[in-house]
Amino acid sequence: MALSTPADTQCAFLTPDVGQNGETLTFRLSVADSSGAVSTDDCIINVTWINEPPTAHAGPDHTANEGDIITLDAGKFFDEDDGIGSYQWVQIEGSPVNLSDPAAALPEFTASDVGPAGAALKFQLTVADNGGLQAQDTCIVNICWQNQPPVSDAGVDQTVEGGAVVALNGTGSTDPDDGISSYRWNQTSGMPVTLSDPTAVCPTFTVPAAGTDGEALNFTLTVTDTGGLQHADACMVTVHHQDTDTISPTVRITSPRIRWHYYFTWKKSIDAAGTASDNVGVSHVTWSNSAGGSGMASGTSRWKVKALALQRGYNVVTLTAEDAAGNRSSQSITIYRLR
Repeated sequence: MALSTPADTQCAFLTPDVGQNGETLTFRLSVADSSGAVSTDDCIINVTWINEPPTAHAGPDHTANEGDIITLDAGKFFDEDDGIGSYQWVQIEGSPVNLSDPAAALPEFTASDVGPAGAALKFQLTVADNGGLQAQDTCIVNICWQNQPPVSDAGVDQTVEGGAVVALNGTGSTDPDDGISSYRWNQTSGMPVTLSDPTAVCPTFTVPAAGTDGEALNFTLTVTDTGGLQHADACMVTVHHQDTDTISPTVRITSPRIRWHYYFTWKKSIDAAGTASDNVGVSHVTWSNSAGGSGMASGTSRWKVKALALQRGYNVVTLTAEDAAGNRSSQSITIYRLR
């Protein structure tokens, strides 16, 4: 080390940095008289170690996106003499995150979802040297919002009857961040129907009463979030049309036989018989007499009426066949009783 004025009666020097055990410095003074005689003496200076505090550096502020894996960096901290003994990270501002190891030099965390305004997370780093002295520094991580697309849900498929009022259901649609701004329903196939409001969450429509049994009506729901991102989902409405029977049965009187326009008899009653048919099936056959009386014939495809009472004069006897759908047809015979 350098003494300021080694040849003077007094001099100065700057004590050096020493280790934790300190250090002893020995100095010797030599003096000489005018005749050249020399005398010496020694002195000792003990230099004691003084612990210097560490320096902490939490890294620069930076920006990341939602979902990014972020590493905090305490790698630039140092201590001039006894070294760093520990470090500790603490989040002091912002939505809480889970650090992989708060006592590590390079802990990590995953940036959580934030709103359109983003979020600022502030972290404080505390370092301590082996002598117990500490230092602190902070850093800020700005999380930027990344718009996530919505998820459209057009609801479950449905099976309905012709003529029914059907409600489509888009209430299951969601958006994880900025929200759904609009709904749009479109029919993509099947017999055309009119939606009550194609922009509603749950529009309705009336199924046509007539059509092909089992026909599928397909719809697509497209949802748009506030940021303009879209997603579509589809649903199907299967229409069941019950077969409607509009065909009337036929009925024929085979007995008694009429040769002219009338059937003449002296009897007070007669037996009648005939046939009936239908595309689905005859439900029943009935008879009526204009002169009085009515009843049910026995049988359907081959029917009979026993002892049908006749009044003197004209008797218009009508046989009517009816099917399960209520379709019917009739045939009449005019019988004239002579006495």
